[in-house]
Amino acid sequence: MVRPPLNQPLHKPFVVTSPASHGQRATIATALPKVIRATAGRLLPQGWKKRIREALNPCIRLRNRELARLKRHPRFLEGEARLDGERFSFSDALTFLSSYQHIFEAQCYAFPCAEASPLIIDCGANVGLAIRYWLKRHPHARILAFEPDPDLFVLLKRNCASFPPKQVILRNAAVSGQEGVVEFSSTGVETGHLDHVASQPVSRPILVKAVRLSRFLDQGVDFLKVDIEGAEVDVLTECAERLQNVKQICVEFHSIIGREQSLDRLLAALSAAGFRYHIVPEAFSERPLYEIGAQFGMDGRLIIWAFRGPSFPRIIDATPSWATAHPPVLPP
Repeated sequence: MVRPPLNQPLHKPFVVTSPASHGQRATIATALPKVIRATAGRLLPQGWKKRIREALNPCIRLRNRELARLKRHPRFLEGEARLDGERFSFSDALTFLSSYQHIFEAQCYAFPCAEASPLIIDCGANVGLAIRYWLKRHPHARILAFEPDPDLFVLLKRNCASFPPKQVILRNAAVSGQEGVVEFSSTGVETGHLDHVASQPVSRPILVKAVRLSRFLDQGVDFLKVDIEGAEVDVLTECAERLQNVKQICVEFHSIIGREQSLDRLLAALSAAGFRYHIVPEAFSERPLYEIGAQFGMDGRLIIWAFRGPSFPRIIDATPSWATAHPPVLPP
């Protein structure tokens, strides 16, 4: 048997008879990653593709680490968060994360506006996340914000310190149906409330200044937010005659345990001012005739969006696909 020399390979090497030019090699190098991505996109499950994109994006990795840190932060302990290049001060990490998700990610306070500098009134500003969102969306907006909790007001001023004081006016006061001084129960988070609307007495209330909202509705208001933990009906009925100056409203209705429910008065005030409303339940019980879940002395919460005139939102078809594909057969 004749063996090949030691300096000769056993197998004939692969030789390209017509080598590709430089331009062809560049084309192949450019097209190959696209082919790989397209093939991986067809083969990989959707969840894996999302994880891979997040793992390859340094901004998303940094954001996920910050979210994980905030979830481990002790409850009801002040701190700071850095998300999407912005710094926020908060009083409670989990409350902050929930609010950030609703306001910045879901954009629950977005509203259509043709004005370059819309006027926004925020009743119950908390630490100012909604204000930061509005000014990101409408840089020239004028905002008047009320927050009665003195501890939260310190964080509110800190979060809004970069804005001109004439553009963002902050008031450490409660919006109420009457002027003067009222008792306020501070919880350190978003559930602080006036004592006369609470279901149970509080041992250590504080005194805060109270103002009527009607004083500030003598001009056109593009958006009014009312989240004042139970005092919303008294406030909006007191200023019912001036609600015609408001274009769009978001109000959170709270049903207080042991108190008379007054949702009808609230809706009547909105209807009388020419509003059409859309109601979304904030708290939901699957078997309400058997049991109702209660939180912070409340057995129900509703988000009410009110709009009228040219601010009507567009109507989209939200019918589930199964309802259109297989319509129910009704008996004759």
